[in-house]
Amino acid sequence: MDAVTKGDEANAVRYMANVSTDWDGFNAAGIIAKKCIVVKGIGYR
Repeated sequence: MDAVTKGDEANAVRYMANVSTDWDGFNAAGIIAKKCIVVKGIGYR
């Protein structure tokens, strides 16, 4: 989970609970569109 710790292993997330996902994104006037997956949960050290 490098996006969470940003290279700081002392504060690394050990596990996550109550994780859910959802689709999100944007559409800029039909020219540029991007779909993303949003992950939500509780992280424990």
